[in-house]
Order: sequence, then C-alpha cells, then structure tokens
Amino acid sequence: KEGDEVEAGQPLIRLSFERGTASGVTSGELVQREISERQLVLEREQQQIKLLGQQQADALRRKIADLERELAQFEVEIRAQQSRLASSRNEFQRAEELYKEKVYSESKLIEFRNNVLDQQVKVETLKRQRAGVERELSAARAEEPSIALKTQTALEQIRRQASELQQGSVQEEAKRENVIRAPVAGVLTNIAAARGET
Repeated sequence: KEGDEVEAGQPLIRLSFERGTASGVTSGELVQREISERQLVLEREQQQIKLLGQQQADALRRKIADLERELAQFEVEIRAQQSRLASSRNEFQRAEELYKEKVYSESKLIEFRNNVLDQQVKVETLKRQRAGVERELSAARAEEPSIALKTQTALEQIRRQASELQQGSVQEEAKRENVIRAPVAGVLTNIAAARGET
C-alpha cells in the first residue's frame, strides 16, 4: 500500500491472467487436469513397457533353455549314431573277409557297404541339424542384451516425456501470473489499482 518501504527486487504487484470458464473452473485448473491425466497415461505406459520387456526376456530365456536341451539331445543322438556307424564298419570289414573266403555273395557285401553309407549319412544329417540349433542358440543369446536395451530406451523416452510434461506444467504456472518487482529501494507512492480489480 502507499507509503510502504520496499527493497530493490521485492514483489510489488502480482498480475493474474487466470480466466474462469462457464463451469467455474479456471483455465489454469483445466490445463493442470490435462497435464495430470497425461502423467497418469505415461505412468501406465511405463508399467506396460516394463511388463512387456520382462515378458520378452522371459520368453527368450525359455527359448535359450529349450535350445540348450535340444543341443544336448543332439549330442546324445550323434554319439549313438557314431557308435552304430562304427559297428556297421566292423560288420562291413568282416563281410569283406567272408566275401574273400566266398562265404558271402557280392550282393551281401554291397548290402553291408550300403548300411555303412546310410549310417554315415545319418551322422552327417544329425551334425547339420545340431549346427542349425547352435546358430539359433547363438542368435538367441545375442538377442538377450538387445531386449534389455530396447526396454531401457523406451523407458528413457517415457521419462523424457514426463520431464517435458513437468517442465510444461511449471511454464504454464508461470504464464498465469506476472510479478512486478521494485526496481530500486524506496517508498511506494501513487498506486492506481486496488486488489481484485480487472
């Protein structure tokens, strides 16, 4: 009020730019409600991203475990098939000796040789299948960090949006009011407006 002493920089007048709506709610309150709703949406989105990232990581871990079991099974099958191959080679060698002694016919010898070839093909087929599973396992293991990185990147984006929203809220609050400060220390004189005037 007139006659008061003020310091330099001390607030003298606060001008409010708030406008009321027909419902009695100010424009600032409407903006604040909208910002609060958007913050809730971002929080829900953040939870969904975390859940999705966790689900993807869990699914990948299960896939890796399944592939490791499949790989172990291939190892067992390959060893068994190699054993059958060794056995068929031994049978073929005995058949060759018996053929030389004229105990086996040439067709019987060919039958033993074909059995060796069949066993070799089966071993090679199992090895190729194992190599495919090894490649798939390697790719799955390489994918593991990328899931965490994608999730982290999405969460960082949400955090940035939330920060921008908070900053917008502060700026919006600052726009609703303007403070006029005393340029120098002194005594107030000649105030032309009263509290609440428009």
